[in-house]
Amino acid sequence: MLKIILKDRKSKTSFEIENISDYEDVMETCTKRVAQERVLRITESIQMLGELDSNVNTRALLSKLEAVSSDYIEEFSGDELDESEQIEGLEIVCSGEPSEIKTFEKARSEGCSIKEWLEVTEELDLHEKAKLYWLIVDCGYNLSSAASKLEDTIIYCDNLRKTAEQLYDEYYIESIPEHSRNLIDYDHFAYTMRIGGDLCEFEFANKTWTAENN
Repeated sequence: MLKIILKDRKSKTSFEIENISDYEDVMETCTKRVAQERVLRITESIQMLGELDSNVNTRALLSKLEAVSSDYIEEFSGDELDESEQIEGLEIVCSGEPSEIKTFEKARSEGCSIKEWLEVTEELDLHEKAKLYWLIVDCGYNLSSAASKLEDTIIYCDNLRKTAEQLYDEYYIESIPEHSRNLIDYDHFAYTMRIGGDLCEFEFANKTWTAENN
């Protein structure tokens, strides 16, 4: 299970996200954090103004700010912010299976948001996640395009040699006389399928998979 972690180095806090429910809770917390940071910046600006101009009554301004800050933070927390605004200043790190982390990082590099990632992957089983890895990491699709191709993508949880043998038997064995079947060169067939790009072997979640490259 991939766990996405938002780390705030300054305050030494972190938020963990594994599913949409976690995401919504964390984003609500992050929105409140943004509001608190804005109040802090206003406070620092007032203090700086007081240092520059002795005629400015910083105590009165800070007192007024303190009186309204709680209401401001509460009201602001109900606003809908873009995800990038909510996580601005936070470092995104992941823990979990390395190949799934690689899929997420590649998808992020193509512009996918955390929410989009969770919406696509939350209900996927291991086989479907392996398909996603193949499409994003090896084929170069972005998350949206990869998700649209999941149903039509065929992969096998086996190495290329065994997959090639399975496919040969499925499509051709019936046309070969039984007395000649011991002459079938599965290794050569597998080699031909690999060289021609029809089958591609890859590793995901400590398992070997083979994809039909259609």
